[in-house]
Amino acid sequence: MREPVRGYGAAAIDLARRAGSLGGIAAELQSFVATLDASAELGRALADGAIPLAARRAVVEELLSQRSATLTVRLLSYAVAAEIPAELHGTVVALASRMTDAAAGEVLPPEPPASKSASRERVGGYAAAIWPVLAETNALDDVEDELFRFARIVESTPELRRIVADSGTPADVRGEVVAALLADRARPETTLLATYAAQSGRARDLVATLGWLSEQAAAERGRRIAHVRAAVPMSDADGDRLAEALSRMAGMPVQLQVVVDADLVGGASVLVGDTVIDGTVRRRLDQLRDNLINPEQRTTTHG
Repeated sequence: MREPVRGYGAAAIDLARRAGSLGGIAAELQSFVATLDASAELGRALADGAIPLAARRAVVEELLSQRSATLTVRLLSYAVAAEIPAELHGTVVALASRMTDAAAGEVLPPEPPASKSASRERVGGYAAAIWPVLAETNALDDVEDELFRFARIVESTPELRRIVADSGTPADVRGEVVAALLADRARPETTLLATYAAQSGRARDLVATLGWLSEQAAAERGRRIAHVRAAVPMSDADGDRLAEALSRMAGMPVQLQVVVDADLVGGASVLVGDTVIDGTVRRRLDQLRDNLINPEQRTTTHG
């Protein structure tokens, strides 16, 4: 099973559990497996990568849309899009089995260890199941902000970071701690996303993963995030002017996420995607120091 599908399937279980529909979703997935087993023609069509993806997804959605829950349709449509076509049947069987086990109250095994890129894909798949729910409830703004703020809390609290961002802490403990911290303090979807990132992503990349999820939430609203580190808090007017200038540069709306860092002495640094704008006093002091220590390098550079 590819990592994005693994993550999406985990989110489907969490969403179904929250809605009290685990049994129904499990039954619909098992029914689809039976349909695949009974129709060799359907199985061959869905496993044929030469058939356009849009056509394969349309077949699944047409089969299910009138008699299955929206979550079932979304899960199987996503699996068709993200899984290797030849492995789709086995993936659907595995998804149905996990959903059935969850509905029966069984404790599901933890996600297997993964590389940094694979764990990011896994968390991305989980988030892909959450975004439509947030769009339907106009809650993307809230979740984006809550993920950003929680990332800053983890980053700035060594004791907490040693627990939730340390691979030496068991995965289930990391997830439980995050869920407990966010309970009644954030939207349920924020808690789901952060808990899954802590429990099933790479522990030492948790802060970066939370920030990435916040950026993905912004992208779902057609915006980009500018990460700003400023020596002092920015006024609303200064923030508005900076956001407007960055929006013109990026060609789309830009939203600021500001962190105050007194070590910068003065000014601010901005990161938008891969573009870095460093206007900090600390940076200028470092450059001055380098020039004083290495005058030959300065002469070579400017002469």
